[in-house]
Amino acid sequence: MAKHHLIIHEIMDVIDKVIYKEPRKTFMEILKVNEREVPFARVLGFFFRPKEKHKLGILFLRALLKTRWLGIKPSVDIITEPGSQRIGGNEIDRTSEIDLMPDSIKVKVEEPTGEGKRIDLLIIGNDFVICIEFKINHELNNPLEEYIQFTKSAYPNKKHIFLVLSPFRKEPTGEAKKTTEFKLVILSRFFSNVKELLSEHYHDDEEAGDYYQYFNDLVQTVENRGIRSTRFHTLATLCKKLKDNGIYSEYIKSKGGYLEVKRGRHALKIRINTFGWQLEKWSGSEKSGQENIKDTDIGYQELLNRIKAFYKNWIKYQSTVLDG
Repeated sequence: MAKHHLIIHEIMDVIDKVIYKEPRKTFMEILKVNEREVPFARVLGFFFRPKEKHKLGILFLRALLKTRWLGIKPSVDIITEPGSQRIGGNEIDRTSEIDLMPDSIKVKVEEPTGEGKRIDLLIIGNDFVICIEFKINHELNNPLEEYIQFTKSAYPNKKHIFLVLSPFRKEPTGEAKKTTEFKLVILSRFFSNVKELLSEHYHDDEEAGDYYQYFNDLVQTVENRGIRSTRFHTLATLCKKLKDNGIYSEYIKSKGGYLEVKRGRHALKIRINTFGWQLEKWSGSEKSGQENIKDTDIGYQELLNRIKAFYKNWIKYQSTVLDG
Protein backbone atom coordinates (compact mmCIF):
# COMPACT_ATOMS: atom_id res chain seq x y z
CA MET A 1 0.00 0.00 0.00
CA ALA A 2 1.43 3.41 -0.97
CA LYS A 3 1.47 5.44 2.24
CA HIS A 4 1.82 8.79 0.49
CA HIS A 5 -1.33 8.12 -1.55
CA LEU A 6 -3.29 7.10 1.55
CA ILE A 7 -2.32 10.43 3.09
CA ILE A 8 -3.50 12.24 -0.06
CA HIS A 9 -6.87 10.45 0.16
CA GLU A 10 -7.18 11.50 3.80
CA ILE A 11 -6.32 15.14 3.11
CA MET A 12 -8.80 15.25 0.21
CA ASP A 13 -11.49 13.69 2.45
CA VAL A 14 -11.91 10.83 -0.04
CA ILE A 15 -12.73 7.21 0.81
CA ASP A 16 -11.68 4.72 -1.87
CA LYS A 17 -14.82 3.09 -3.28
CA VAL A 18 -13.07 -0.27 -3.71
CA ILE A 19 -13.84 -0.97 -0.02
CA TYR A 20 -17.54 -1.42 -0.86
CA LYS A 21 -16.88 -4.37 -3.16
CA GLU A 22 -17.65 -7.74 -1.62
CA PRO A 23 -14.69 -10.11 -2.11
CA ARG A 24 -15.80 -13.36 -3.76
CA LYS A 25 -14.11 -16.23 -2.02
CA THR A 26 -11.71 -18.00 -4.36
CA PHE A 27 -10.43 -21.56 -4.56
CA MET A 28 -6.98 -20.36 -3.46
CA GLU A 29 -8.57 -18.76 -0.38
CA ILE A 30 -10.54 -21.91 0.39
CA LEU A 31 -7.24 -23.84 0.33
CA LYS A 32 -5.66 -21.07 2.46
CA VAL A 33 -2.77 -20.60 0.04
CA ASN A 34 -3.74 -17.08 -1.05
CA GLU A 35 -1.00 -15.39 0.98
CA ARG A 36 1.82 -17.66 -0.19
CA GLU A 37 4.07 -16.99 -3.18
CA VAL A 38 4.66 -20.57 -4.40
CA PRO A 39 1.01 -21.33 -5.38
CA PHE A 40 0.93 -18.07 -7.37
CA ALA A 41 4.17 -19.07 -9.08
CA ARG A 42 2.83 -22.54 -9.95
CA VAL A 43 -0.39 -21.21 -11.48
CA LEU A 44 1.39 -18.55 -13.53
CA GLY A 45 4.13 -21.04 -14.43
CA PHE A 46 1.41 -23.18 -16.02
CA PHE A 47 0.22 -20.24 -18.16
CA PHE A 48 3.75 -19.12 -19.08
CA ARG A 49 4.45 -22.57 -20.64
CA PRO A 50 3.51 -22.13 -24.34
CA LYS A 51 2.88 -25.85 -24.98
CA GLU A 52 0.49 -26.39 -22.05
CA LYS A 53 -3.15 -27.40 -22.53
CA HIS A 54 -4.44 -23.84 -22.10
CA LYS A 55 -3.59 -23.37 -25.83
CA LEU A 56 -2.66 -19.72 -25.28
CA GLY A 57 0.89 -20.07 -26.54
CA ILE A 58 3.10 -17.14 -25.52
CA LEU A 59 0.18 -14.85 -24.64
CA PHE A 60 1.14 -14.49 -20.96
CA LEU A 61 4.76 -13.84 -21.83
CA ARG A 62 3.73 -11.17 -24.36
CA ALA A 63 1.51 -9.54 -21.73
CA LEU A 64 4.40 -9.46 -19.26
CA LEU A 65 6.70 -7.86 -21.82
CA LYS A 66 4.07 -5.22 -22.60
CA THR A 67 3.52 -4.29 -18.94
CA ARG A 68 5.22 -1.25 -17.48
CA TRP A 69 8.19 -2.05 -15.21
CA LEU A 70 8.86 0.23 -12.26
CA GLY A 71 12.00 0.96 -10.31
CA ILE A 72 11.98 -0.68 -6.88
CA LYS A 73 12.62 2.27 -4.61
CA PRO A 74 10.67 4.78 -2.49
CA SER A 75 8.98 7.20 -4.88
CA VAL A 76 6.30 9.87 -4.72
CA ASP A 77 6.35 10.65 -8.43
CA ILE A 78 4.49 7.47 -9.44
CA ILE A 79 0.79 7.65 -8.59
CA THR A 80 -0.65 4.52 -6.99
CA GLU A 81 -4.33 4.21 -6.14
CA PRO A 82 -5.03 2.05 -3.05
CA GLY A 83 -6.99 -1.09 -3.83
CA SER A 84 -6.98 -0.86 -7.59
CA GLN A 85 -3.23 -0.13 -7.77
CA ARG A 86 -3.53 1.62 -11.13
CA ILE A 87 -0.31 3.31 -12.17
CA GLY A 88 -0.06 6.19 -14.56
CA GLY A 89 2.09 6.15 -17.69
CA ASN A 90 2.25 4.26 -20.97
CA GLU A 91 3.11 0.59 -21.36
CA ILE A 92 6.24 -0.38 -23.33
CA ASP A 93 6.18 -3.29 -25.80
CA ARG A 94 9.42 -5.32 -25.50
CA THR A 95 8.25 -8.38 -27.45
CA SER A 96 10.52 -7.59 -30.40
CA GLU A 97 13.63 -7.52 -28.20
CA ILE A 98 13.86 -11.30 -27.64
CA ASP A 99 13.20 -14.60 -29.44
CA LEU A 100 9.72 -15.81 -28.45
CA MET A 101 9.69 -19.10 -30.39
CA PRO A 102 7.32 -21.28 -28.28
CA ASP A 103 9.30 -24.50 -28.76
CA SER A 104 12.38 -22.91 -27.18
CA ILE A 105 10.74 -21.63 -23.99
CA LYS A 106 11.05 -23.52 -20.70
CA VAL A 107 9.63 -22.56 -17.31
CA LYS A 108 11.02 -23.58 -13.93
CA VAL A 109 9.25 -23.06 -10.59
CA GLU A 110 11.09 -22.91 -7.25
CA GLU A 111 14.54 -23.15 -8.84
CA PRO A 112 17.25 -23.72 -6.16
CA THR A 113 20.19 -21.32 -6.26
CA GLY A 114 22.58 -23.65 -4.42
CA GLU A 115 22.77 -21.27 -1.47
CA GLY A 116 19.67 -22.55 0.31
CA LYS A 117 17.38 -20.12 -1.53
CA ARG A 118 14.91 -20.64 -4.36
CA ILE A 119 13.84 -18.45 -7.27
CA ASP A 120 10.05 -18.44 -7.62
CA LEU A 121 9.97 -18.54 -11.41
CA LEU A 122 12.47 -18.75 -14.27
CA ILE A 123 11.38 -18.37 -17.89
CA ILE A 124 14.17 -19.46 -20.24
CA GLY A 125 14.29 -18.84 -23.99
CA ASN A 126 16.90 -19.05 -26.76
CA ASP A 127 18.35 -15.63 -26.01
CA PHE A 128 16.76 -14.55 -22.72
CA VAL A 129 16.05 -15.49 -19.11
CA ILE A 130 13.36 -13.86 -16.95
CA CYS A 131 13.87 -14.27 -13.20
CA ILE A 132 10.66 -13.60 -11.23
CA GLU A 133 10.16 -13.12 -7.51
CA PHE A 134 6.60 -12.99 -6.15
CA LYS A 135 5.72 -10.72 -3.23
CA ILE A 136 2.10 -11.04 -2.13
CA ASN A 137 2.02 -10.02 1.54
CA HIS A 138 5.58 -10.09 2.78
CA GLU A 139 8.25 -7.41 2.76
CA LEU A 140 10.68 -7.30 -0.13
CA ASN A 141 13.79 -8.36 1.79
CA ASN A 142 15.01 -11.27 -0.37
CA PRO A 143 18.66 -11.75 -1.40
CA LEU A 144 18.00 -10.41 -4.89
CA GLU A 145 21.71 -10.03 -5.64
CA GLU A 146 22.12 -13.78 -5.07
CA TYR A 147 19.33 -14.47 -7.58
CA ILE A 148 21.05 -12.20 -10.11
CA GLN A 149 24.43 -13.88 -9.73
CA PHE A 150 22.92 -17.37 -10.01
CA THR A 151 20.88 -16.50 -13.11
CA LYS A 152 23.78 -14.85 -14.92
CA SER A 153 26.11 -17.72 -14.05
CA ALA A 154 23.66 -20.51 -14.97
CA TYR A 155 22.49 -18.80 -18.18
CA PRO A 156 25.35 -16.74 -19.66
CA ASN A 157 25.25 -15.02 -23.04
CA LYS A 158 21.53 -14.30 -22.73
CA LYS A 159 19.49 -11.18 -22.06
CA HIS A 160 18.72 -11.19 -18.32
CA ILE A 161 15.46 -9.72 -17.01
CA PHE A 162 14.76 -9.51 -13.27
CA LEU A 163 11.21 -8.80 -12.06
CA VAL A 164 9.23 -8.65 -8.81
CA LEU A 165 5.49 -9.31 -9.27
CA SER A 166 3.29 -7.86 -6.53
CA PRO A 167 -0.24 -6.53 -5.96
CA PHE A 168 1.28 -3.33 -4.52
CA ARG A 169 4.27 -1.10 -4.88
CA LYS A 170 7.09 -2.50 -2.73
CA GLU A 171 9.95 -0.72 -1.06
CA PRO A 172 13.13 -2.82 -0.64
CA THR A 173 14.42 -3.66 2.82
CA GLY A 174 17.44 -5.59 4.07
CA GLU A 175 19.35 -7.48 1.37
CA ALA A 176 16.94 -6.34 -1.35
CA LYS A 177 18.45 -2.85 -1.14
CA LYS A 178 21.74 -4.11 -2.60
CA THR A 179 20.60 -4.09 -6.24
CA THR A 180 18.62 -1.97 -8.67
CA GLU A 181 18.48 -4.56 -11.48
CA PHE A 182 15.11 -5.96 -10.37
CA LYS A 183 12.06 -4.08 -11.63
CA LEU A 184 8.52 -4.11 -10.23
CA VAL A 185 5.41 -5.32 -12.09
CA ILE A 186 2.03 -4.53 -10.54
CA LEU A 187 -0.12 -7.63 -10.99
CA SER A 188 -3.32 -5.77 -11.88
CA ARG A 189 -1.58 -4.11 -14.86
CA PHE A 190 -0.15 -7.42 -16.00
CA PHE A 191 -3.55 -9.12 -15.71
CA SER A 192 -5.16 -6.26 -17.63
CA ASN A 193 -2.75 -6.81 -20.52
CA VAL A 194 -3.49 -10.55 -20.45
CA LYS A 195 -7.20 -9.84 -20.81
CA GLU A 196 -6.59 -7.44 -23.72
CA LEU A 197 -4.62 -10.08 -25.61
CA LEU A 198 -7.10 -12.88 -24.91
CA SER A 199 -9.45 -11.64 -27.64
CA GLU A 200 -6.81 -12.71 -30.18
CA HIS A 201 -6.88 -16.27 -28.84
CA TYR A 202 -10.61 -16.79 -28.48
CA HIS A 203 -11.69 -20.31 -29.39
CA ASP A 204 -14.49 -22.71 -28.55
CA ASP A 205 -12.26 -25.35 -26.98
CA GLU A 206 -14.13 -26.36 -23.81
CA GLU A 207 -11.03 -27.79 -22.12
CA ALA A 208 -9.03 -24.58 -22.69
CA GLY A 209 -11.97 -22.59 -21.31
CA ASP A 210 -11.89 -24.68 -18.15
CA TYR A 211 -8.21 -23.86 -17.66
CA TYR A 212 -9.00 -20.16 -18.08
CA GLN A 213 -11.04 -20.38 -14.86
CA TYR A 214 -7.75 -20.94 -13.02
CA PHE A 215 -6.59 -17.56 -14.27
CA ASN A 216 -9.87 -15.92 -13.23
CA ASP A 217 -9.46 -17.38 -9.75
CA LEU A 218 -5.92 -15.99 -9.54
CA VAL A 219 -7.09 -12.53 -10.65
CA GLN A 220 -9.94 -12.52 -8.13
CA THR A 221 -7.54 -13.59 -5.36
CA VAL A 222 -5.30 -10.60 -6.07
CA GLU A 223 -8.31 -8.24 -6.28
CA ASN A 224 -9.58 -9.55 -2.93
CA ARG A 225 -6.18 -8.79 -1.43
CA GLY A 226 -6.53 -5.18 -2.62
CA ILE A 227 -10.06 -4.82 -1.25
CA ARG A 228 -9.16 -6.17 2.18
CA SER A 229 -5.97 -4.15 2.42
CA THR A 230 -7.75 -0.91 1.50
CA ARG A 231 -10.56 -1.68 3.96
CA PHE A 232 -8.00 -2.12 6.74
CA HIS A 233 -6.25 1.18 5.95
CA THR A 234 -9.59 2.99 5.70
CA LEU A 235 -10.67 1.70 9.11
CA ALA A 236 -7.25 2.56 10.56
CA THR A 237 -7.62 6.14 9.30
CA LEU A 238 -11.15 6.33 10.72
CA CYS A 239 -9.91 4.96 14.06
CA LYS A 240 -7.34 7.76 14.25
CA LYS A 241 -9.94 10.42 13.40
CA LEU A 242 -12.31 9.06 16.07
CA LYS A 243 -9.50 9.19 18.62
CA ASP A 244 -8.80 12.82 17.70
CA ASN A 245 -12.46 13.48 18.57
CA GLY A 246 -12.30 11.69 21.93
CA ILE A 247 -13.84 8.40 20.77
CA TYR A 248 -11.52 5.45 21.36
CA SER A 249 -12.03 2.42 19.14
CA GLU A 250 -10.19 -0.83 18.42
CA TYR A 251 -9.77 -2.66 15.13
CA ILE A 252 -11.21 -6.20 15.28
CA LYS A 253 -9.87 -8.51 12.54
CA SER A 254 -12.65 -11.13 12.53
CA LYS A 255 -15.72 -11.14 10.25
CA GLY A 256 -14.16 -8.96 7.58
CA GLY A 257 -12.74 -6.40 10.02
CA TYR A 258 -14.54 -3.63 11.91
CA LEU A 259 -14.06 -0.96 14.59
CA GLU A 260 -15.40 -1.48 18.09
CA VAL A 261 -16.01 1.12 20.80
CA LYS A 262 -16.34 -0.57 24.20
CA ARG A 263 -18.19 0.75 27.26
CA GLY A 264 -18.46 -1.93 29.92
CA ARG A 265 -20.50 -4.82 28.50
CA HIS A 266 -21.87 -2.53 25.79
CA ALA A 267 -20.26 -1.88 22.42
CA LEU A 268 -20.66 0.19 19.28
CA LYS A 269 -19.47 -1.55 16.09
CA ILE A 270 -18.63 0.20 12.81
CA ARG A 271 -18.61 -2.00 9.70
CA ILE A 272 -18.13 -1.51 5.96
CA ASN A 273 -20.91 -2.93 3.79
CA THR A 274 -21.65 -3.01 0.06
CA PHE A 275 -24.17 -0.16 0.46
CA GLY A 276 -21.90 2.01 2.62
CA TRP A 277 -21.49 1.86 6.41
CA GLN A 278 -23.25 -0.05 9.17
CA LEU A 279 -23.36 1.28 12.76
CA GLU A 280 -24.45 -1.24 15.41
CA LYS A 281 -25.30 -1.12 19.11
CA TRP A 282 -24.50 -4.22 21.16
CA SER A 283 -25.31 -5.28 24.73
CA GLY A 284 -23.17 -8.28 25.55
CA SER A 285 -23.72 -10.78 22.73
CA GLU A 286 -27.04 -9.26 21.61
CA LYS A 287 -27.40 -6.53 18.95
CA SER A 288 -29.78 -3.87 20.26
CA GLY A 289 -29.86 -1.41 17.38
CA GLN A 290 -28.50 -0.53 13.94
CA GLU A 291 -28.23 2.43 11.59
CA ASN A 292 -27.26 2.10 7.92
CA ILE A 293 -25.46 4.87 6.06
CA LYS A 294 -26.35 4.05 2.45
CA ASP A 295 -23.85 6.33 0.76
CA THR A 296 -20.73 5.12 -1.07
CA ASP A 297 -19.75 8.72 -1.93
CA ILE A 298 -19.45 9.80 1.70
CA GLY A 299 -16.16 11.40 2.78
CA TYR A 300 -14.32 11.00 6.06
CA GLN A 301 -15.67 14.21 7.63
CA GLU A 302 -19.34 13.51 6.95
CA LEU A 303 -18.91 9.89 8.06
CA LEU A 304 -17.22 11.07 11.24
CA ASN A 305 -20.13 13.44 11.96
CA ARG A 306 -22.67 10.64 11.48
CA ILE A 307 -20.73 8.31 13.78
CA LYS A 308 -20.38 11.04 16.45
CA ALA A 309 -24.16 11.63 16.42
CA PHE A 310 -24.81 7.88 16.65
CA TYR A 311 -22.27 7.64 19.48
CA LYS A 312 -23.89 10.50 21.46
CA ASN A 313 -27.33 8.90 21.18
CA TRP A 314 -25.82 5.59 22.28
CA ILE A 315 -24.20 7.19 25.34
CA LYS A 316 -27.40 9.11 26.14
CA TYR A 317 -29.47 5.92 25.94
CA GLN A 318 -27.12 4.09 28.29
CA SER A 319 -27.27 6.97 30.78
CA THR A 320 -31.09 6.93 30.65
CA VAL A 321 -31.13 3.18 31.31
CA LEU A 322 -28.73 3.56 34.24
CA ASP A 323 -30.73 6.46 35.72
CA GLY A 324 -33.92 4.43 35.38
